Amino acid sequence: YQQYRLKQVSPKGPVKPATVNRETALLSGAISYARTELDWGIPNPVIGRALAEPEGRDRHLSFAQLTTLIRAARSKYLYLADFIELAVQTGCRKQELLGLEWRNVDFDNNLILLEKTKNGTRRSVHLNSVSRAVLIRRMGVRAEVCPDTPWVFFHIRRTRNREIGDQITDVKRSIKTAAERAGLDGVTFHTLRHTCASWLAQQGVASLTIRDVLGHASVKMTDRYMHSER
Repeated sequence: YQQYRLKQVSPKGPVKPATVNRETALLSGAISYARTELDWGIPNPVIGRALAEPEGRDRHLSFAQLTTLIRAARSKYLYLADFIELAVQTGCRKQELLGLEWRNVDFDNNLILLEKTKNGTRRSVHLNSVSRAVLIRRMGVRAEVCPDTPWVFFHIRRTRNREIGDQITDVKRSIKTAAERAGLDGVTFHTLRHTCASWLAQQGVASLTIRDVLGHASVKMTDRYMHSER
């Protein structure tokens, strides 16, 4: 299938390895779901079979750059500053954070419990002191403005009788705006994931551990996220 797709041409030009990898990742997710949720005893032939991709524009932030970005985000959107900091500290995917509910935050054990992930498997994410402080701050905001909302990241929708805390569905534009205010070029949400991986690698954390933090199915994908300066 991989070789077949690489020989095809889309309206935008030849099909690229990254496109094929996304397609086979979908198959991998379906197989993982069947294995974990349906107890099917089938192998996953996709794992370890990703095509090599040319190095893209992936980047990671220095601590000073992240501080500047968070400051720029806080000056316009308080929730965005917390979102950015939690993303870097936990390595969670965008949709994992946007879909995070308070029932999945375990302060007693310092864990975020993710029920729906890209790979279709449940996983837990450890909270360090910084990420824990971010969530405590978010809980304070919730208690003050909208105690009934289940979402960690929400925006207020005012109705005739009350205020409702609706789920924030995307942060692409707001991150771009904050990055421009901070004078940082090319920053996207994936920059935050790359930053998490790079900082862990610089601290000497093993690739397999970083793989588990990011929720990757293969360590090969993790290696693409790691930009170690050791």
